[in-house]
Amino acid sequence: MQVESDGYGTIEFEENGDILESQIAILGEDVTIEIEGNKDGVVDAMSRLWRLVHTYQEALEADLADPSASCGVAMYLEHLLEDADKEKLQAMFNGATPTKEQLFSRLVPYGIRINLDERESYFQVDVGIGNNISDYLVCVTLDSQAKIQEVTVES
Repeated sequence: MQVESDGYGTIEFEENGDILESQIAILGEDVTIEIEGNKDGVVDAMSRLWRLVHTYQEALEADLADPSASCGVAMYLEHLLEDADKEKLQAMFNGATPTKEQLFSRLVPYGIRINLDERESYFQVDVGIGNNISDYLVCVTLDSQAKIQEVTVES
């Protein structure tokens, strides 16, 4: 199945059971897209993909700036500084221990899950630091209108 997306051109999806899968490049990273639910909504969902990508970046920035956020970006960055593989982490920063701001600047998307269920549609973007440094990801969940629902850390 081929679908035109806003900002990413034509995307070729493969069917894997009830899930459509594809890969696209976002911010220089290969990102897996998985879509499940009502396939009639795929074209509409892909027309909002560019907006989705920019909204998740705004969500990360807002979550980091929110001192009341208990299990989001700040927690993930603290985890990286305290518990992640120090050698791999320092290798990303030319041997130096990075600051939270430097780590934040390296967050990249890994996967996008889109649920097109008639009862509950949502987009979820999984974001991480890369290089197998951590078993955790930051998950940004947006509703069908790309409004931020939650930002959490998951393994």
